[in-house]
Amino acid sequence: LLMELYTHFRRPITFAIRKALEQINTFEAAKDVLMQEHFVAPSYLIIAGIKRRQACVITR
Repeated sequence: LLMELYTHFRRPITFAIRKALEQINTFEAAKDVLMQEHFVAPSYLIIAGIKRRQACVITR
């Protein structure tokens, strides 16, 4: 509870990436989840899928 109060209920980026890798099956779904997530610190995420045109840079 103290960590949530300190981070204003935002998630460390490593936890969000782990959740996406473990639970999400498609590039589009992972991109949507990572674009909506609120992180503790400003970040750049570079993600890519296995097909053409499946790549993006997310700035949060």
